[in-house]
Amino acid sequence: MTQLAWLKQTLLDAQNKGVPWKFVVLSDPIDQIGPVAGALAGVTAAAMQPYSGNASYGPVNADGGKAYLGGYRTERNALLKFIADNQIVNVVFFSTDDHQNRINELYYSPSGRTGPGSSGFTQADYVKVPYSFSIVCGPLGATGPDLFVNHGYASLQGAANLIASAQSAAGIDPIGLAANYPGLHDVMRDKGSGLVAETTIEPATFYSPDTFNFTLLDVSTDGKTLTVSSVGMNSTAQNTATEYSAGPQARTIFSFKIDGATKPEFTSVPSDVTVGNDKGDCSALLNFNAAASGFPVPVVSYTLNGVSISSPYIFPKGVSEVTCTASNSQGTASSTFNVTVNDTEVPAIQSVTSSKTVLFPPNHKMVPVTLTVVATDNCGIATTKIISVTSNEPARTDDDDDAPDWRITGDLSLQLRAERSGNGHGRVYTITVEVTDGAGSKTQKATLVTVPHDKKDDEKDGRTRDKSKDRRDRGEQD
Repeated sequence: MTQLAWLKQTLLDAQNKGVPWKFVVLSDPIDQIGPVAGALAGVTAAAMQPYSGNASYGPVNADGGKAYLGGYRTERNALLKFIADNQIVNVVFFSTDDHQNRINELYYSPSGRTGPGSSGFTQADYVKVPYSFSIVCGPLGATGPDLFVNHGYASLQGAANLIASAQSAAGIDPIGLAANYPGLHDVMRDKGSGLVAETTIEPATFYSPDTFNFTLLDVSTDGKTLTVSSVGMNSTAQNTATEYSAGPQARTIFSFKIDGATKPEFTSVPSDVTVGNDKGDCSALLNFNAAASGFPVPVVSYTLNGVSISSPYIFPKGVSEVTCTASNSQGTASSTFNVTVNDTEVPAIQSVTSSKTVLFPPNHKMVPVTLTVVATDNCGIATTKIISVTSNEPARTDDDDDAPDWRITGDLSLQLRAERSGNGHGRVYTITVEVTDGAGSKTQKATLVTVPHDKKDDEKDGRTRDKSKDRRDRGEQD
């Protein structure tokens, strides 16, 4: 196995095992400074002299033979393409030997056209490798920084902008990380009096050609955040180094944090809940919210029986299983919770009407009677039926020994005997109806059928029943 094949497989294995950050240490830089097989126009010692303070300072304006873009372009492109194609994320390349300190994003050619030797090549063939960047450390005492003698931040800005402008003109991404680099935050820069929060990301934010330095990498305990700090001291010309009584005066030149790309993980999911229905409805309106971590920030969605829903949602009676899905460019996560809506509302009976309200004459015969019930329920009526019949007189009378005096023949039908006691004021049958809904909730209501003592009582009872009905309709008590 070649070194390149080994490196590819190692990176892929790390990604598949969930290793959050992958660090690749190289002998030479892998980023791109100048045009392929060329140099940045206008980035010369003379053009840089107002910023470097030294006409002898030769700025880095090209990718020489020892840089990967200059000397190993095909292998470089194969590696970066493999990283992009396999969605290997949070890859940091670490190198030195370019006599300056810089941070750069990385680009590759998906088409494989990497330079002028490829027919039809242009710089536009190169596209960004997602979630990857390179760190180039300056030397500790070697030549390069010792020739950049102006240490004021304005000089560093001028030098960085000179290079960045030439790169933009050549179609090359300027040095540094873009302000919208995924997960970039807490960017700090020393501008002469210590670190300050960088409010405007610019090329000089991630560029230090005038220091002897090294870089510290710190991964958070949860593996999600990388802190990069460039630590060093101002360079001095050859044979002019200052002997510090307290030792070399190192400081943090710049620092930044990056939240690495991670798959979504749910941090909270609603608990299973049981509620009663909303009044008058066979459902309940509920708010719910699930939260997930990950980078990029996951989008959380909800489905019920495969149909997308959002909060608040009207859940029907019964058990509903809601599926929560968190998605970002790195993958998806899912979880579920149940909402149980119970029907707690009882049916309402508006009226119970008998097909016969008076049985006359009292000829001892069984008379068929049918009831009509008007009832409503928020979730629907399951059953409506007669559950009992009572009489204000004993079933056996002094005039008739037949029994029973009533017989229930159906849910809403029955037979009543046209019978009454000769010594009384007439018989009153009370027929009770029960309405049940699907949840088993019940409501009862009664209606009356009379057997008057004689015709006069029939007429009187009729008037009384009409008045009683009017009062019941108005909600009054008899």
